[in-house]
Amino acid sequence: MHEDVPRQILAKHWIPGMVRPLVSGSFETLEDWSARRFDAIVTSTPHIRERFAKLGANAIDVCNFPILEELVRDTAWDSRRNEVCYIGGISRIRGIEPIVAALPDTNTRLNLAGPWSEPDLKAQLEHEGWARVNDLGVLDRQGVAAVLARSKVGLVTLFPTPNYVDALPIKLFEYMAAGMPVVASDFPVWREIVDDAGCGLLVDPQDPAAIAAAINRLLSDETLARTMGDAGKQAVLNKYSWAAEGLKLVRLYDALRKS
Repeated sequence: MHEDVPRQILAKHWIPGMVRPLVSGSFETLEDWSARRFDAIVTSTPHIRERFAKLGANAIDVCNFPILEELVRDTAWDSRRNEVCYIGGISRIRGIEPIVAALPDTNTRLNLAGPWSEPDLKAQLEHEGWARVNDLGVLDRQGVAAVLARSKVGLVTLFPTPNYVDALPIKLFEYMAAGMPVVASDFPVWREIVDDAGCGLLVDPQDPAAIAAAINRLLSDETLARTMGDAGKQAVLNKYSWAAEGLKLVRLYDALRKS
């Protein structure tokens, strides 16, 4: 289970607002009923695991952390461009509008890579800030690694929707693995990760001025940016990689096979 779907439903713009609580509650009832009947439930975050563990389900979390061989490179800081990046699905609730609005107040360009989930959104963003966007489309893993290697700051400013505040977005850890400081939404779970690692700055994701200020601070202070980038990379090497998470899955399958 990759998402906390009942909470995700509450942010679905295509479901009428007054109906969302009913749809969310009905889906949660179905999930809760089903959860007790599975041999095991694998979730992508501890938060989702705890929800099903409280029901008595056999639940484990296997976090969606980076595969180190894909992204960890020894990229010299001086070889990076004065650019920031956003990798992943592009939508309003993932914060693209404030990011683009922040760009005119910076001296940088945005490397934007990923699929658009709202067809009309891109046209609405083609204003002053859009002139600073490198719209790269959907990239393969080698393309993603190249963008991460050339950029200096990674942006992960998702909006505070019920599904995101407890999420562990893969892009956060990919930026860290690539040795970049991050500008991230100031959510309690993310604050614990970013502050503990010392790998970036936290902002109000709906405030373009705050996003611009964080970008400018990192790009104007090379020592700070490099120190945070190195700290994030070390945190991934020590703690936030797929290697340990994959073993959890293997142990679960082994236990189920023997039961």
